[in-house]
Amino acid sequence: GVRIEATLCGVSTGTEMAIYRGTLPNLSNGRWGYWNEYPIAPGYEMVGTVAEVDDAVTDVVVGDRVVALAAHGSGAVVTPDQYVPIPDAVSDEAATLAILGATTLHGMHRADVGQGESVLVLGLGIVGILSAAHARHVGVAPLIVADPLPWRRSTAVRLGFEHVLDPSADGFAEQVLALTDGRGVDVVSEAAGVESAFQLGISCLAEFGRLLVQGTHGAPVTLDLGDYTMHKQTAIISTWNIGSPDRRCDDGSPVESRVNLETAMDLVSRDVLPSAELITHRFRLDDIAQIYHDLDSGSLKSMQVVMEV
Repeated sequence: GVRIEATLCGVSTGTEMAIYRGTLPNLSNGRWGYWNEYPIAPGYEMVGTVAEVDDAVTDVVVGDRVVALAAHGSGAVVTPDQYVPIPDAVSDEAATLAILGATTLHGMHRADVGQGESVLVLGLGIVGILSAAHARHVGVAPLIVADPLPWRRSTAVRLGFEHVLDPSADGFAEQVLALTDGRGVDVVSEAAGVESAFQLGISCLAEFGRLLVQGTHGAPVTLDLGDYTMHKQTAIISTWNIGSPDRRCDDGSPVESRVNLETAMDLVSRDVLPSAELITHRFRLDDIAQIYHDLDSGSLKSMQVVMEV
């Protein structure tokens, strides 16, 4: 493995707020063996400098910059499937996006999003915006993005997304149908983590469409298997993390999680995953209590929040 001395950590506002609020399902069911009781070390976006490597590591040396799947703190020890080197042209702040960039890329792969398909992204926080950026890079058409918050829609417009809608407005479903020639969308990326978005997403699917659940849900949702699912023959697809550390890619190349990280870092370096507009706040790690409070209250209009260690 590799030992890292951290310089920055990124805040995953969806997952970390679910932990902070106590709504993360694993806190009550304890099913998955981690993050199931307090105290918890949250976070999973660490940028830092390699301080030590073992003999098996050949892709980095001491002094190299890396971004890793590691909790907030002054450093961490990670395995090769959990980190990726940072190119010289990529800033530390931008590099934090490679983790959620890999997470959303994994979701796009899980939903098998293809060129020419129609895609609707519901929820334009950092996960939704990165999902939309992946979809745009694939060449989907039309690409529709939606969020009830005006400032998030404004961010999407500044990033060049063409069809930016308010899902809470009257006539939203009719707008989606008009943009898809009356079919509905082939893929919905539900990145909001609330039941209303889940239900709206299913209702907007075309026949044989796929609903990708990317938001962190803190409560169960109601699913009518006899309505939009059965009669439209739709699929509900789940996704989690950056990919499996044990599953190799279809061509037998290195493990899925590492390939997703490498691809996401390449997309960040080429500004396919935009960073300048998405890095909205920078704080010291010592201020994390205030950051969490402001995120929870909604007073912090944030995309990617980074913390100096």
